[in-house]
Amino acid sequence: MGSGTEPLGPPARDALYFNSATGLEHAGDSEAEAEAHWLIESIAGMLGADGPDWVIEDGDRKIGKLSLSLIRKQSQQGAALSLKVGRRGWTVTMSVAARHWVEIAVSTGAAEFVAYAERQYEEIELWPAGHRGEAWSISPGRMGKRYTWISLTAEGWPEIAGVAPSGVLNLYESGTVEISG
Repeated sequence: MGSGTEPLGPPARDALYFNSATGLEHAGDSEAEAEAHWLIESIAGMLGADGPDWVIEDGDRKIGKLSLSLIRKQSQQGAALSLKVGRRGWTVTMSVAARHWVEIAVSTGAAEFVAYAERQYEEIELWPAGHRGEAWSISPGRMGKRYTWISLTAEGWPEIAGVAPSGVLNLYESGTVEISG
């Protein structure tokens, strides 16, 4: 988790969103804005009223499990998603940020972890706050197209190295086994 300082914000470029109907990226602000809101809503829809248990691992070493509970909120920017993680009182909030990025903020009360998401193709690319995030480059974090796994590297988020000495932290739904990348 971070030091509690203010996040640096999303990458300086506009977020990219893949249009599965045309095979091209969405053009224009209104399409990108709609796609960012769709991404939040589709993640919420996949999780349902009570999310599945998730496994956290560092390579082949299981670190623990998380239970997610869905809480809905409304904001001036549209729907935001909040998840309560287990009994720890952590919350995960998703909202549309500058340049159509989906901001994913994990708050533990004293610290906050932030990632910015876009959907360049089928999987979700995750970037740390303040990262250059060059278009079409390999991101330091990814989420599966069905939202059943997340993989983060210490390259993008150095604070995970204390939890995941291998430098890779994987989270996935119980019962799923494939994490690409």
